[in-house]
Amino acid sequence: MTQAPACKLCKAPSVFFESCDFHNQAKIHLGYYQMPMPPHGLTVDYYRCTACGFLFTTLMDDWHTNGMFAQMIYNKDYPRIDGSYNGQRAGKICNLFYLAFFDAFKDLEFLDYGGGIGLQSALVGAFGAKRSLTFDPFAQGVERPPGSFNVVSAVEVLEHATNPLAMIEDLVRFTNPDDGLIFITTECLPDDIEQQKTKWWYVDPRVGHVSLYPKPMLKKIFAAHGYQMSHILYHTHIAYKKWPKWAELLMSERDRNLP
Repeated sequence: MTQAPACKLCKAPSVFFESCDFHNQAKIHLGYYQMPMPPHGLTVDYYRCTACGFLFTTLMDDWHTNGMFAQMIYNKDYPRIDGSYNGQRAGKICNLFYLAFFDAFKDLEFLDYGGGIGLQSALVGAFGAKRSLTFDPFAQGVERPPGSFNVVSAVEVLEHATNPLAMIEDLVRFTNPDDGLIFITTECLPDDIEQQKTKWWYVDPRVGHVSLYPKPMLKKIFAAHGYQMSHILYHTHIAYKKWPKWAELLMSERDRNLP
């Protein structure tokens, strides 16, 4: 076992957390049912920060540069392994945005960061947004879209970041500094993670889950960029500098102030 690396978020020492198989928690989705994948044989070591609690692996840190992500993660089987990749998430998020921003929708610009084949941005555009684009930092050779956006969404993306601080800086860079929202979905660590270990369902290296965040640390990282953050349970997180008037129907003021 290699020496535990420094935390990718706060640079404090980490300790070995647990090892699991590359197919840990991975399932093949087959219509109305799903089937666990057999063991792969590749061992994945996870580490946890002794200061902030961030949970991560370094196994895939260089996979972006050597083609291994395309070979091992985002290959032809990925749509069957990430069962909501093929439109379920995109439709749900698009409907949420349309209903919440209804009156202002035609004046808003949306960026789906890490949006894969662009289903969400296509739907948002079809609903009448002023501009709706996809930018996938995991794809090779894609051009960065110009300008800033009112809504930058990162739906099931942050857990894939091998350099999470750089990705969060990129989200901020794309966001309109005056009235922008950063809409994130990623499962934050449960209170009993030390008991669950890698049996927690979100520790799924086969779909590229390499970075798993404690909720307080996610809030702290965005605070360093001047953003507040509101949470919906453990899975949805909305960062903003000042809550825009056009987003009043997205969350009530009471819910925005919940811990």
